[in-house]
Amino acid sequence: MEFDLSGIRLSNKDKHFGVIIPNKQSIKLAELIGIMVGDGHVGIYQRPKKNHHRYDLNITGNIKDEDHMDFVNELFLDIFNVKLNKDIRMSQNCVVLRKQSRAICQFFANVIGIPNNKGNVSIPNCILTSTKSIKAAFLRGLADTDFCITIRYKPNLYPVIHGTSKSQRLIEQCSMIFQDFGINTHCCKEVQYHKNWHKTYTTYRVYLNGFKRVERYMELVGFSNKNKVLKYEEIIKNRNYSNIKHTPKKFL
Repeated sequence: MEFDLSGIRLSNKDKHFGVIIPNKQSIKLAELIGIMVGDGHVGIYQRPKKNHHRYDLNITGNIKDEDHMDFVNELFLDIFNVKLNKDIRMSQNCVVLRKQSRAICQFFANVIGIPNNKGNVSIPNCILTSTKSIKAAFLRGLADTDFCITIRYKPNLYPVIHGTSKSQRLIEQCSMIFQDFGINTHCCKEVQYHKNWHKTYTTYRVYLNGFKRVERYMELVGFSNKNKVLKYEEIIKNRNYSNIKHTPKKFL
């Protein structure tokens, strides 16, 4: 699939840093799009009383996933020929990758279709209409940022992969792709009231429950996030615990 880049304009800074905009879909780009849908933000703002805009792109991750953030930066280098600025914020327990680039922001916002408001985000059409490998790469990028792998133990121990989003459409589309991959899912809506903020929050979740579904996911999609891979390896290593009725201390 080739992209229409006729509306993309490189700023002087983009030209100075040698920014390159991809003109066709790829496995690496699909994975990066998944990451942007999960933890990325594309901001295009008109400056007050001025005729030009500010273009801000950032990706925020937990500080424990710093290795994965470095991986993300390498993806940007491979795809756009430029790295993002890395900001470690110890007080906020996070890592932020940032870049002011008109061309890259226009690409993600106007060509790929990532909205400013994540409550309305969905899987871009360039992913939905593409191949199985492209869809898997997108899901891998999204899962590395917005999915968790955990253990549940009632009635017996079993692994769970679940993703969360404010966007119902995104969760439904993810479930649809998993179903196409032969992985059954469970989706639900969760409403929580936060006393401190005096506000009710609604989120949507997709669940992949059990060893067979999780193993199928790892076979077809997998993780690039090292922490999630290590968690899965730990679960498989201790699979013999799946038939007991209590929770071993190592899982508490």
